[in-house]
Amino acid sequence: MGLLAPAAPFQRPRAVSAEARRIAEATADDPEPPDADAPLWLELADLSREAVSPVARVEHALLVWSSFVIVPLFALANAGVHITPSALFTTTGITIAVAIIVARVVGKPIGVVAATRLSVSTGAGTLPSDVDGPAVLGLGVTAGIGFTVALFIADLAFADRPALLDAAKVGVIAAAILAGAASWLTFRVIDARRRRQSSGSVPR
Repeated sequence: MGLLAPAAPFQRPRAVSAEARRIAEATADDPEPPDADAPLWLELADLSREAVSPVARVEHALLVWSSFVIVPLFALANAGVHITPSALFTTTGITIAVAIIVARVVGKPIGVVAATRLSVSTGAGTLPSDVDGPAVLGLGVTAGIGFTVALFIADLAFADRPALLDAAKVGVIAAAILAGAASWLTFRVIDARRRRQSSGSVPR
């Protein structure tokens, strides 16, 4: 699809901008009926779409699928992940899986935050002006999402213990899923907090 889709837009942005200004002047802010100016806005929508090249539109449409479905499946298949139901049936297997989950979901944020604080306090590093403590915490939570290197380390650590290797892989995959959900929730909370702070600081 990438090779077949044209890489140049069908409409130049300058022409679309001029048409947008013309349509904005020709339409009413509160039309009656509400869709009285629908043909003009639909025309502008078509022109705006054609101001982006087809290959860019294809990339945008497939981005979610490639990022959250295709690439993870490829990584799992390429890493040779084979999860069996018996992986967690032993006490040792459960212990290994839980330890990996705790280390990646809890330990990584603690490590990132602690290392950042140490670097800043000792002067070895500085944070960007728009990055604060909660943002560093959110970054630390996302650190638990990656799993390819963890699977490689598990292969090295339990090369001669297939049952424990399966349990470790279960822990790594579960940790990646939990870390992804935790990072989404963390950044949602951070964003809501910043919105409240910004709305509260607006003078009345």
